[in-house]
Amino acid sequence: MKKVILLNPGPLCTSTRIRNALMKGDLCHRESEFSTILGNTRKKILQAFAPNGDYTTAIITGSGTASLEADICSSVSEGKKY
Repeated sequence: MKKVILLNPGPLCTSTRIRNALMKGDLCHRESEFSTILGNTRKKILQAFAPNGDYTTAIITGSGTASLEADICSSVSEGKKY
């Protein structure tokens, strides 16, 4: 395989493993494989950040701005000004 440099976003050089993964077909959110991946991801997040089982996770799809808004909204108590 010819070595290619991915220039978007970046510039960024990607490994052979990543390039090979990108050559697979798209994965639809309605496929069972997607549900499995999503479930495993949620489980790993909980193991890393809430090992006592005190919390759950909500994976939010969207831009970085969407995740920052969710972070702020879940961190600031209602009626508080910071």
